[in-house]
Amino acid sequence: MASVLLILLTFLVALLGALYLLGFFRQRQPGEPPLDKGLIPWLGHVLEFRRNTWRFLERMEKKHGDVFTVQLAGFYITFIQDPMSFGAFVKESREKLDFRKFASHLVRRVFGYSSIQNDHDILNASSNRHLKGDGLEVMTQAMMVNLQNLMLHNVDSSSDRVTWREEKLFAYCYNIVFRAGYLSLYGNEPFDSKISQEKAKEKDRAKSEALYHEFRKYDQLFPRLAYGFELINPDEEIPEIDYSRYGFGTMQPDRDLQFRYRLRY
Repeated sequence: MASVLLILLTFLVALLGALYLLGFFRQRQPGEPPLDKGLIPWLGHVLEFRRNTWRFLERMEKKHGDVFTVQLAGFYITFIQDPMSFGAFVKESREKLDFRKFASHLVRRVFGYSSIQNDHDILNASSNRHLKGDGLEVMTQAMMVNLQNLMLHNVDSSSDRVTWREEKLFAYCYNIVFRAGYLSLYGNEPFDSKISQEKAKEKDRAKSEALYHEFRKYDQLFPRLAYGFELINPDEEIPEIDYSRYGFGTMQPDRDLQFRYRLRY
């Protein structure tokens, strides 16, 4: 009888320990946003989230307001639905808001890279060198030169001044900013007596355009990699993504604005 009781107590302790590790007993603390853990321990709302992210977030917003925390496959993720509130959260001190733990997990899942101990210090040193003071001035000037090269290279063409072009706003901005940023970070084609400056700029445009289209192929796959999906056959054609399923973490919107423009200088 005593042995049966001991086994039952051991099982009960193990069960309570497992539920604790799965976050079953986690409660909302003072000052925290509303917490919604769902009905399934550890999994939480992940099934509904994957099925239709947009509708899930819309339902949570109606239930809890603009800011809420939900449990998704063992993670507690806080969503901020009001973009005007982003600044207040990002400006909080590192002790209250630190992205390093989640970033390390995401990088390991997507790229298979495990960060070393001083990765963060190296990144900080690089950011301080290139994104502050004199380094920022050099980077800003390089960005401006590359933006002008990509956007105004046909400005001297008389026919181009009167020709209206039609683009999608997001796609146009994404293309230009990505290419200019790439050229600013990794450098431009050198020019000398053998190759003119205009030829070098033309190579920059062609090289960055080709890289942009290759990057877009990978960018379409990134949400699947982030969520842990895996293609059964890596060589098969990648189907179009249903963007209604992804409420965050995806750069491409489900709608885009068409606009017309022409160069005037």
